[in-house]
Amino acid sequence: MSCKIALNALVLLLIYLRYDNFNRMNRPLFFLLSLLVFKSCKPSYEEFWLVDPDEATEAGALGMITVDYFYTGSQSIMLASKHPYGLTTTVQGVEGGDQILVELFAKTKNQQFNLTAHSEWGEFYSNAYIEDTQEEWRPVNLFFQVPDSVSVASVKIYFHYYGKDTAYVDNMSITKNPSPSLSHPLPDFVAIPLANALLRELNVYNIFCDKRNFSDYFQDERLGKVFDYYGVSQAVFYKSYLTDPALLERLEKYNEQKATLTVGLKKEPLYQGLAGYSTKIVHHIGDTVSLKVSQHHDEAYSVSLFSLVPNYKEKTIKRFGKHSGDYFQFETKDLSSGSYGIQLKNKENTFKIPLILNSKKQADLVILAPVTTWHTYNDFDGKSFYRNYVDSNAVYFVSTNRPLNSLHFDSTFLGHDFFIFDHIFDYFKEKYEVNVYPDYYLQKHPELFQTTKTLVFAQHCEYFSPEMFQALETFSATKNIIALGGNQAYNKITWHDDYTRIECRKDGTLHENTIMPGGVWRSSFTSEARIWGVAYTDSGYATYEPYTLENTKHWLLKGLENLQPQEVFGRKGIDDRGISGDEMDKRDASSPSNTILIAKGENPQNGGGELVIIEKDSVATLSTGSIASGAGLKVDKVFTKMIDNFLDNYHPAPKK
Repeated sequence: MSCKIALNALVLLLIYLRYDNFNRMNRPLFFLLSLLVFKSCKPSYEEFWLVDPDEATEAGALGMITVDYFYTGSQSIMLASKHPYGLTTTVQGVEGGDQILVELFAKTKNQQFNLTAHSEWGEFYSNAYIEDTQEEWRPVNLFFQVPDSVSVASVKIYFHYYGKDTAYVDNMSITKNPSPSLSHPLPDFVAIPLANALLRELNVYNIFCDKRNFSDYFQDERLGKVFDYYGVSQAVFYKSYLTDPALLERLEKYNEQKATLTVGLKKEPLYQGLAGYSTKIVHHIGDTVSLKVSQHHDEAYSVSLFSLVPNYKEKTIKRFGKHSGDYFQFETKDLSSGSYGIQLKNKENTFKIPLILNSKKQADLVILAPVTTWHTYNDFDGKSFYRNYVDSNAVYFVSTNRPLNSLHFDSTFLGHDFFIFDHIFDYFKEKYEVNVYPDYYLQKHPELFQTTKTLVFAQHCEYFSPEMFQALETFSATKNIIALGGNQAYNKITWHDDYTRIECRKDGTLHENTIMPGGVWRSSFTSEARIWGVAYTDSGYATYEPYTLENTKHWLLKGLENLQPQEVFGRKGIDDRGISGDEMDKRDASSPSNTILIAKGENPQNGGGELVIIEKDSVATLSTGSIASGAGLKVDKVFTKMIDNFLDNYHPAPKK
């Protein structure tokens, strides 16, 4: 029953039923009809919408799709967390060189959405421009050009909403070769996303601009694919930029609009018990280790030092007795290099603090501990780059000066399993003189790596600053790299306050006092696979499986007899799980042409980590493609032999 019919019926009933005849028998009928009127007249929202653009065409357009009752709320498309892709349509018959403009209006309480086009030729477009306005409904535009190499294809266009509440979208139009043409001056819906994409692409190649020198890099040939994507020539953009000095200010506003909540919100009481930390996790033998201790009640606590031993056991090597107060110190001159734990204990709580002791002797083989990543996951005071237990705000900064609860002395969180890190450390110590440094020493102390021949990135060095990323790229051309882990050099950070505060903006907003977009160390065109040979993908996440050999004739397998094609190895590491696991990396279009696949994990969804090697003139990069892989050293014969052979071939320095 339509709203109009129901209203007429209700009026007729009221005329028929005089007030004095509105007795108890007639009341149920009146209320039933009232309910029908309410249901038929209230705004209705479609929970899923799929439109064939061939059913609605307009001159000069591929498809003009319009939803009735614009701005009324009625018949708008509703999207929520249960159906985030509710607005979806496919455009047929696009050809190489076509320029496509998608426009719609969105009504949301936040900016947690994007307008995206996904094509069958493998490109993924998501640089939507959201107009800055105070209006309740905001225009959203997406512009892209179909590659010239495409003959005829289709493009799926959808509005992706990832907020927790509800969003509404309306009046979507899809136009081919829109007018005005893309000449000077460029409209903002092209110029601003293009400028943002250029900045991101430059960052991938370790080029970081400011407002004064941005235009100096427009002619960089590596930006050609970005200009091609937008169908804009470098000359046109250069002219528009020079005649529009406020473009970067509008770019900053554009990025501010993208501020979204990228952490999980979960209010819960914060830990108030005994805890402590050292301002450094990695010390040299002979250093004095200083601890800051905090507890809810002022009472005595004991301090002891233990080492990590096989099978997830701890061996106490020193007891320091009972203490009180906020500080405690001890000496390390009589200890050897390795991984340790400091245990604080009172009547109510036990708290463990990680300690890594490094040899004073400089070695040419260096292990980088993923210290930055440990800090970014740490939510001791209620906030990390993953969770916010305190308020409803985004988290852009975390401190390193606080107790660490993200590094585990067990196997519950494999990527931050301190025993696996210690296992990696032990493997190299048995064969070579070795140093261990925090990963951020790539930025803080670049002088320490001048004589390094081989760098080992252990487990999960996920968070990289521009300076760290620059060092990685430089060293990949001059030193041997072993990426003994997965999802490395992925998220972009900035260090502040003498390496005590980390900034990370996963929503893509600009880092403080820069025009560097936040997010990850990859763009729509280039990934970190250009360095590692592989790059992280979500497929296979949190599964653990063995690897399968893909190249049994490679020299990395020298010394292993009777290997069969597709032979399986790495069924378990020291934690009894498959060593292709946790987070895993795979080859992509950015992988160098000389990337050789040796093995692939058997994880579901084709998500297995890919073990690859890239050989250059005198150095090489070996990537295991899996956070879990280090657990297989000394446990799995095939995996260990490959690492042995790589070192024997590329790190011929005298063994100790």
